[in-house]
Amino acid sequence: MLFLRNTKGRNTATNIQQPHLGVIILALAHVLLYAANATATPAPGSASAPENALYAMDADNPELPNTSDVVDAYIKLRRWTDNFSLPPADDSEAQITLQGARGICVTLRRSGRVLGTGVDNTVDNLMLRRAAGRAFGEVLGDRVVANLPKALQADIGSMLILELEVAGQPEPLLGRTLPDLARQLSPGLDGIAIRRANQWGLQFPSQMRAANIQARIELQFLPLAVQLGLPAQTPAELTAMSDVSLYRFSTIHLVQLSPADQPFSTFRGDVIVPLADVTPQGIADFADGIASHLLRSFSTHKSARGIKGDYLPHIDKYNILIASTFDQALTAFALAKYAQAPGVQQILALEALEASKQILRNLAAMKEGYDNPLASPVSAAAVIYAALEPAQIDRDPSVQQLLADATNLVIKSFDPMKGFIDSKPSVVGWSDVKMSPIGQSIVAGALGRLLKHSYLNQQLTDKFVRSALNSAWKSVPDKQQVMMLPWLGWGEDDFATATNGRTNSTVSNLISLRQILHNSIITEESHSGVLDLCGGFALRGQGLNSATAQSLRPAAYLASMLRDPRLTSPDSLEIALNKHLQTMRFAMQLAIRDTSTWFLRNPPRAIGGVRNGISDIVQPIPAQALGLLTASETLKSLKNLPQGQKNNNL
Repeated sequence: MLFLRNTKGRNTATNIQQPHLGVIILALAHVLLYAANATATPAPGSASAPENALYAMDADNPELPNTSDVVDAYIKLRRWTDNFSLPPADDSEAQITLQGARGICVTLRRSGRVLGTGVDNTVDNLMLRRAAGRAFGEVLGDRVVANLPKALQADIGSMLILELEVAGQPEPLLGRTLPDLARQLSPGLDGIAIRRANQWGLQFPSQMRAANIQARIELQFLPLAVQLGLPAQTPAELTAMSDVSLYRFSTIHLVQLSPADQPFSTFRGDVIVPLADVTPQGIADFADGIASHLLRSFSTHKSARGIKGDYLPHIDKYNILIASTFDQALTAFALAKYAQAPGVQQILALEALEASKQILRNLAAMKEGYDNPLASPVSAAAVIYAALEPAQIDRDPSVQQLLADATNLVIKSFDPMKGFIDSKPSVVGWSDVKMSPIGQSIVAGALGRLLKHSYLNQQLTDKFVRSALNSAWKSVPDKQQVMMLPWLGWGEDDFATATNGRTNSTVSNLISLRQILHNSIITEESHSGVLDLCGGFALRGQGLNSATAQSLRPAAYLASMLRDPRLTSPDSLEIALNKHLQTMRFAMQLAIRDTSTWFLRNPPRAIGGVRNGISDIVQPIPAQALGLLTASETLKSLKNLPQGQKNNNL
């Protein structure tokens, strides 16, 4: 598709097909566009450059700088960077006209790390030179660069990736509170500005992305105010001053994958995954990427074995050395499910299955303190899911004992009269508290799985499990029951298998929940400027930033529903499938791909992993597990589609 800036500074789409369904490249050369379908020649050993997609900005949009001017500026700036020197201020080479530009941000990176940033908002033909000079100065002040021999310092520019962001005209913001401002801002797309008399302070989207703070863009007004010598006050207090105003602005953002590559334009710092890429092969590649990402984070150190904690790509660190016992067990379940998915890499599937078994063995050896997987019924329930996955069945006596102990704990955590009870750490040890609704859904679902597998206990009767499922459903209002998926959905599936049928009320409820989710899918028609959010669920209202990796939880169950004829009749299959493929597009959008190598500190660790959200690069373990479960369940359902349905939809 051809993406155009509309008059409100957001992106809309027309019905022009992309010649390649991958990434968006800006191919311009002294005219509005360089040429359609231009490709880049990557430097030896670099990642492949984005190819063959066309991205254009409306040259008549008064909010944005002139596109051709921005491209010309990038070309000259790249030349200055390669030479790592600036032309004299009175030289015509230094005097760059940027029609419609209100500010410039130049960022220079090496291996994803920001070495220098230069910002300038004094509007004249030396604005680019001043911003570049500040960025060059920061590069030379970097500790690593400063310690290089002089000969290497002279060549440093040709090793740097250049990122150029040019601000358009500011739009005033009205609001007395931070939430008021948040409703008017689109994280990752908008920059923010404060004007104090004739003095301006700008914060660019690229600056916020580099620090991973764009998700709460409204909070950045406070430090920006301090930079201008203003007090860190509320918006109402700031704008009450006669000479202070708040603004947002749109930008044109150009970057490259390597210093030798052509520039391309991004949308919120990323490229759009087109719906046409959502094929069985594309989904299998997505699953392979997550599995590879998880396996790369598997620690075999004798003192800390297992999956590491959430990964923070912007600083190349894990938040904790080893993930929680719940996250470990959830990952074991997801890896075992992936190992059975059709179309995935078989060698990788075998590695994933062995890692899954090893995680359970590690958990079986953890018997003390907060690391004990049996300290909480919710963690124990995750153990049950992992240990009962058919491909996972491990005859290791320690794992069998872990499963038996987890089963007893989960059963004891529910009383038909009192409900679900959890255990939480306290100052004096462990104390019983009422289980959260999400916890209840996981535990009730595990009881359904135990019943299905005839992993019997004298208390584990049909009536007992039915009571647990009902109690969990009732823990939240009807309209919020989508948050109980996939666990209660799978619990109902397992209960139906164990008891040879579903009740009409259960079928009706699950179909109703799917309709609620379908109604909440973000589309180009429902919002403007949400190309990357399309297919996600607006689970927290209708805000532009409401779709996150939380969408993967219900999506995992919607994938399972596709192959159940009672839940998805032949008449409703096409609509349900098309909706789910849109959600899979969003899931694939959340994954970090090789087109993001320009900002990654450690690409091998980050690529393939699922982000917490479009505007939050952190890769939480639950997001990896739910992404893998969603992809695996989708591949299983797609394989079972009628042949005609496959031809029509895929």
